[in-house]
Parts: sequence; C-alpha cells; structure tokens
Amino acid sequence: MIAAEEVLDMEKSYVQVVLEKSKLFGSRPAFIDAETGKTFSFDDVVSRSKKLSKILKEIGLRKDDIIAICMENNINYPIVFLACLFNGIVLHFINPKSTFYEMEHVLRMSKPRLIFTSNSTFQLISLIREKFKFIQSHINLTKHSECVSLEELLDFDDYNIDDFELAQFDPVEQVAIILNSSGTTGLPKGVLITHDNLRCMFGYFGNPRFIPSGLDDVTLSVCPFYHLYGVIISGITMVTGMVSVVMSKYKNETYLELIETYHVTMLFLVPPMAMILAKSPLVDNYKLDSLKWIFCGAAPLGIEVQTMLSSRLNVTIQQLYGMTELTGLVTIMPTDVKEFKKTGCVGILTPGTLAMVRDLETDLPLGPYQPGELCFKGRFIMKGYINNPGASQAAIDKDSYLRTGDLGYYDQDGYFYVVDRLKELIKYKGFQVPPAELEDVINSNESVADSAVIGKPDDFAGELAVAFVVKKPYSDISEQDIIEYVAKHLSREKHIYGGVIFLDEIPKTPSGKILRKELRKVII
Repeated sequence: MIAAEEVLDMEKSYVQVVLEKSKLFGSRPAFIDAETGKTFSFDDVVSRSKKLSKILKEIGLRKDDIIAICMENNINYPIVFLACLFNGIVLHFINPKSTFYEMEHVLRMSKPRLIFTSNSTFQLISLIREKFKFIQSHINLTKHSECVSLEELLDFDDYNIDDFELAQFDPVEQVAIILNSSGTTGLPKGVLITHDNLRCMFGYFGNPRFIPSGLDDVTLSVCPFYHLYGVIISGITMVTGMVSVVMSKYKNETYLELIETYHVTMLFLVPPMAMILAKSPLVDNYKLDSLKWIFCGAAPLGIEVQTMLSSRLNVTIQQLYGMTELTGLVTIMPTDVKEFKKTGCVGILTPGTLAMVRDLETDLPLGPYQPGELCFKGRFIMKGYINNPGASQAAIDKDSYLRTGDLGYYDQDGYFYVVDRLKELIKYKGFQVPPAELEDVINSNESVADSAVIGKPDDFAGELAVAFVVKKPYSDISEQDIIEYVAKHLSREKHIYGGVIFLDEIPKTPSGKILRKELRKVII
C-alpha cells in the first residue's frame, strides 16, 4: 500500500464552499459563452441556482428525486448542477449526442422525473417521453412552443430567494449525480457519485502543487459537461475563481482564436487535442503566449507529443489519471516537477488517496516497479452503480479498494505509471468505447451470426474500433452495411472507424469468452 503525502481538510461540503467563495468572487466573471460573449458572474451563477432550486421545489421535486440533463455545453449547465445539489436532487448527466437506442438504456436506469434539454436534443427526448411515462416534465434551454424555457425562468427578476435554504442530508450517503460509465461487458452503467465524493474531488483544486488555478486564470470549457472531466472543470471554476469560457462544440480555429482573445492561461485536454496543438500548422497563426499550464487526461499522452507540445508553447504539461468511478483524479504530475521523461508517468497520488498494486494471479500487494492491477481507496470512490449491486461488488473489493482494470506500477519515489489496460475498453479520442456494446448492436442485425470488436492503435485517435463479423449462411451483408448499421444505432465515438473483417468463426475460450488477443494478431 502507498499513501498520498498530503491529506484533505474536508469539514465543509462542496456547496458550502461554493456559497462562501461566491461572496468573495462576487461580480467577477465565472462563465462566458464563447459564441455570444454572454457572461455570468459568480453572483449570477449562485442567485440563478438558488432561483432554480426554488422552482424545482415548487413543481414538486424533493430530495432523492432524480432528474436528467441532456444538452451541449452552455453557461446555464452549471446552474442546473448547483440547483440540484442545493436541494439534494440527483442529477443524471446524459450525452446529448446519444442515439434513441442509447438514450432508452440510460433513462431506463435512472427513471428521471424531469429532463432539461436544448434545441438539439428536444425532439429525441420528446419521442422518448412518449415511451417512458415516468418522465413527467420537460424544460428546454431556450424558448420553445411545446415546452417551458429555462432561460426565461431564470431571467425573470421578480423572484424572491431571500428565504433560500440548503437541504439537509448525510453527504456520505446522499447521491449527488449520476454519470454514465462504459463497462467491459454489457451496456453503460450509471455511476452514483455522492456529495462526499464531490467534496473529496474538489478539495485540493487550487492547491499550488496540483492544480494551481486561481483568480488570474482563464480556461476553455470544451470537455463535455456530461463527462466527469467537464464536471471537474466547471467545479474548479466555482471554488477557485478562475474564468471558464464555455464552448458548445470544438473547432480547431475557434479554439485557438479563443485562447488568444481571452488570454487563456490553462487548458484541460485529451490527447487528440494535445496532438493538434503540438503538430498543426494552424497554431503558428495565433498568439498563445498567455498559456502557462496544460493538463492532459482521459488517455495516456505519448512522451514525444508531450515534449513537442511543451517546447512549442513553452508551457508546463501535467498528466492526470482517474476514472468516473473514482470521482475524478487519483494521480497527477505535481507542478514542482518540470520534466519527467518517462513514458506513461501520470504523477503522484492526490491528497486523501491510498493505492495498491495487486498481483494479477495471487491478488497480493506488490512493491515498487512490479506491474499489477492499479487499485485505489479513499472517500472519493463511487457509492456504486445504480440498480446493479453485482457490478458494484465486482468493482470494489472487500478492502474497499476500487479495481481499475488498468495495469501499472509505482516507483521508489511514489510516481505512478500506466502500462496497459486489463479491461477491454477501446479509447477513442478520450472516450471509453465498450466492445460489448458494439457487439450487441452488430449481433442484432439479422444477417450477422456473430461478431467481436477490438481496438486498433491510431496515432491521432488513440484507438479505432475494428469489427470482426461472421455472416449468416447465404448473407450478402457488406462492410459498408455493418458500418452504417452501427452508425445508425450508436453515437459518433462508437462508430466502426477501423473497418470490418469477415471471419468464418470468432475465436473463443471453452467458456465462450472472446479471444481478443488472437484477433489482434490479425490487424498487426
């Protein structure tokens, strides 16, 4: 076992810290709409969140009720998040690019009473509501003829919030949010994150050794707010006072222009974005000398790209490691280490974290430089998966360590390295793509007898999904038919970008488990 060097002072909840900090930050800008320039100060965010929390109460929503949000990044998103936290309402974050098939599954897990949408998701959610009667209400971001508008509700000034009170509950037990996490088998699972988990996650932000954000900092919020990475960025804003310029969608030129225009000081990236900054000739057209820090997570960043990027922009790059079930980050490269030239190093443990590397065969703890399964323990570990006790028990062992499914080790100085994944997840541009979900869709095609999906290494995307397909007798289904069938059912990051290979049989163990190692030999 190895423990973090620092511990957390966690006497106050996350929302208590937000309310206290907002009084200090006051009229300073918190969130800026990248397209329109519309700005919410910290006072605006808190007052609008209090207003929305009262509205939710007035329409009958109470502690432990579940509602959902399904919209692209926008400056009202954090307000919905905080309003739910104030009331003890559970907020389920949903990918706005989800297909009908995906949406059905995630909504069936949580059964929300109300859903917040935008114009891009309104129609799909309306169709879902016709099928799922448990969805009683629907609030759209902007004005819509068939729905209440969130912006109109919040822009109504004549609304008294002087009697606002926080809901009372046990932060250790009270679920705050539900995030969707891809498992290695089956469809995505709903990760239950408590108020205490949030307190642990945000407890060290602003610490100069880890994420030294503060009043002088500006960042771009382009990572999806429905993803834990996006939740972290908006959360950091509220507790440290930095400014978040919110992008609803990513475009290379727009991204670079915003860095220059707003004098952005820190970026939170995934490796494909880092590669663009490191290699694209577009970068030379913009003045980016305001940048001081770059944080990169969601997937490993190669040492070549890291070195190239650091040299090109003259910035400090910190790699991060975490996962949804860990409510964020468990390792980070400390700011006092300017260079650490070893591939795969993801830093030291964050405050309040215990780690253990378990032997893959004996399950016993291993010492420095001995690769095994990375396991972590602390108050940040999820409560479990919603309505899935079996998966929860499999993820968290008897000693309360969460088993990551990642192969790694630590050195004598306590620095961690990720070597490989024991899990079968495909990492496409930072997104976790479970092969089993793609296989379920492919196998549902009446012309397919069997299938298997694996990831193929790709310099830009990380990995591309490759489908191995066994046709039914006399079927004439083509590669393009398979690609289009998957694209019809699943969101863009889960498409078959690596091609389709037809086989007579999928190699499997006697127990029926797919031998993915054998399939990898085909594409090497």
